Amino acid sequence: MSQKNWGEKLERLYRIFPWPEEVGSERLADRLREARRHFEILATHPWVREAVRGSEATVVDVCGGVGVGGVALASVLRGLGISTRLVVVDLRRTALERAKELSREVLGSEAEVVEANAAEVHRHVSGVSIALMFGYTSPHFSPYELLRLTISVAASLKPSGVFVLEEHDRFGDILMRIGYRYVVPEHADEDMITLSIHSRYDHLRGVTERVFVRLPDYEAAKVPVRLWDLAGIAATLWAGFRDVDFLPIRTARSGFLIAKEPRGLDPEEFSEYPRIIRKAY
Repeated sequence: MSQKNWGEKLERLYRIFPWPEEVGSERLADRLREARRHFEILATHPWVREAVRGSEATVVDVCGGVGVGGVALASVLRGLGISTRLVVVDLRRTALERAKELSREVLGSEAEVVEANAAEVHRHVSGVSIALMFGYTSPHFSPYELLRLTISVAASLKPSGVFVLEEHDRFGDILMRIGYRYVVPEHADEDMITLSIHSRYDHLRGVTERVFVRLPDYEAAKVPVRLWDLAGIAATLWAGFRDVDFLPIRTARSGFLIAKEPRGLDPEEFSEYPRIIRKAY
C-alpha cells in the first residue's frame, strides 16, 4: 500500500476510533498530564540522562499523531533546563496540524512536523537524542515493518541517543487472560458505538485484519493488527541496538522499552521486503 493510501486509511480509522485528539479538550489534557508524570520517571533512567546530557536535545515523536508524547517529554526536559527541539512524524496530515497547535499551546513554540512513513525517519532527521513511540502504537506494524522502523530510527540517532517505546504485553494481558475475540466493542456511548470485527489472519505477515465500524453511520476501515508481546518487541529492538531495557510504569507488564547504542545498520538495505512477502503480495 502506498504512503498516501495508508495515510488516508489511518485518517478514516481515527475518525472511527474515538482517540482523544481535540486540542483543548479535557480528555486530551488528562492524557497529557498522565504522559508528563510518566516521563518524569523516564527522565531518571541512566540511559535517558546520558542521551540528553548537555543543554540541548532533539526529540522525535515517531508515529506521533497529535504529538501528546513528544510535547509531554519536551515539557519535562525543558523543566530540567534542557533546550528541546521537537519533531513529530506521522502519516496523518490532520494530526500533524493539531500537533503544531498543541505544541504552541503547551511549549510556546511550534513543533516541526514531517508527513512521512515512520520506517523512513532517517531520511528526514538526524542527530536525535530521544526517538519516542508513544501510545501503544506497535499493533500498526507487522514484524517486518517494526524491524524496518527500528533500523531507521537507530540510524537517525546520535551515538548516545535512545529509542523509547511505551508498550505493554498483549500476549499476557489479552491472549492469556481474555482470549482472542472476533468481535470487540471498542467504544460505546449514547451517541456512537465502535466495533472491531475479525476479517482474516495473515500467517505470512503475522497480523490479523480487523474491520473497525462506527455505528450508526457504518463508516468502516480495515486495518492489519499485530498483538505484540514485550519480548517480541524487545528482540526486534535488539537487532538494531546493542542493549535494551524495560522500565515498568503502570504494571509489571506495562511501561517503557528503552534501546541504546545503535548497531549502525543501513536502513536502505531493508527498503525491499524479503521474498516470503514479495511473492505473496
